[in-house]
This record gives sequence, C-alpha cells and structure tokens, in this order.
Amino acid sequence: MKKVLLKRQPPGEARHPRAVFYEACVMNRTILIADDKPQMRRAIRSLLETHPGWDVAEAEDGLQAVERAQQYKPDIVVLDLAMPELNGFEAARQIAHVLPHVPILLNTLYASPQVEEEARKIGVQQVISKCEAQRLVPAIEEIFEARPGRP
Repeated sequence: MKKVLLKRQPPGEARHPRAVFYEACVMNRTILIADDKPQMRRAIRSLLETHPGWDVAEAEDGLQAVERAQQYKPDIVVLDLAMPELNGFEAARQIAHVLPHVPILLNTLYASPQVEEEARKIGVQQVISKCEAQRLVPAIEEIFEARPGRP
C-alpha cells in the first residue's frame, strides 16, 4: 500500500472525499499478538513494528488474548496454538464470536493440514508456521490491502 501524505486542512474548511478515503487507507492498524513465550512475542513485535502505521498489543495466554481483543478491538489477531488457559483454537473461537469481522491468523510450530482444517472451521483466516516467520508480514499486508479501512 502506498504511503500518502496529506496537507492539514485549515479549521472550518470542507475536506475532499478523496482525502477522507486516503486517510482511512493510511490510518494506524492494531495487531494483537498472543504467545506464551516472551521471546516470541518480542520477536513478532519487532518484526511488525518496523512497518509504519502498525501498532502492536500483546497477550501472554489465550484467556488474555480474548480479553485484550475485546479491549483493543484490533484489526488483526495473531495467535499461537499452544498456550495456557485457552489454546489458540479456543481463543480464536471466542474472539471470532465477539469480533466476527476481525481476521485471525494462527502462528504455530504445529502447522499441518489437520491444524489448518480445524483452524478454518473456527474462522482462522490463515495458519503460518513459526518456521516460516517471513510469511507473517506479507499475510498481514495482504489482509490490510483487501480491507482498506476498519469495517
């Protein structure tokens, strides 16, 4: 997505409809990451925060992921599968129930066709292996390009 710089409108002047559209396209996006390993959260956060306009919130288990999703209303949720309290499947199920418009990605060491099938059943948009971390940013970019503004 192109980065667009807009001049500030003087107070009281009407804004052009295109300016409103472009502002929606370049607005900050919030990504919630949930992983029980602090070093993994740090690594994912570092990877995502290099992208301008992406804000990152964190959760350290599945239950906290559900709570933070309700609190922050993120644009995307990235969940680990193996977490305490609630695993990634159960957390995804609950998040999809309360925030059905929010895409959910599963970032796991246990990626397999069976995991992908189960994930799709509960509304996970994509399963990305932690061994292929370089796929995470393009997957998020693709989702944001398909959804230029918040619903």
